[in-house]
Amino acid sequence: MAIVLDASVACTWLFQDEATPETDQIARDVANVGAFVPPLWQVEVTNVLLQALARQRITRDQVDAAVALLRRMNVQASPYTSDAARLVELGAQHRLTAYDALYLDNALALNANLATLDNDLRRAAEAEGVALLPVSVSKAPDNR
Repeated sequence: MAIVLDASVACTWLFQDEATPETDQIARDVANVGAFVPPLWQVEVTNVLLQALARQRITRDQVDAAVALLRRMNVQASPYTSDAARLVELGAQHRLTAYDALYLDNALALNANLATLDNDLRRAAEAEGVALLPVSVSKAPDNR
């Protein structure tokens, strides 16, 4: 089955202290079967890297290595384009940000499993009948 990957899971692959056995398994699954991401995904992941660089959590060389890793992953742009009205509907119904509603809408439209660490998004996915990939959260710093 297809996977819709959100930035929260992908970022665990970029920071050793955030990885868990489950997120490592998702990385293997994505390498083997691929994953779909909405256009927002690249901006979210890039922002995490920029924030980590600004806070001196990582070096420029580590940013470059992270970008190279992401380029090697079997991640592709979602073939589905969400409609703003649909995002408002999902966001209001489940109290999600527009960003999280976008991931949920993609998972629904593609009949895909969803990989996310976001608890609100996980609850909304469960309510909508979207299968979730199992994850656990490491003791990752909040100051990426």
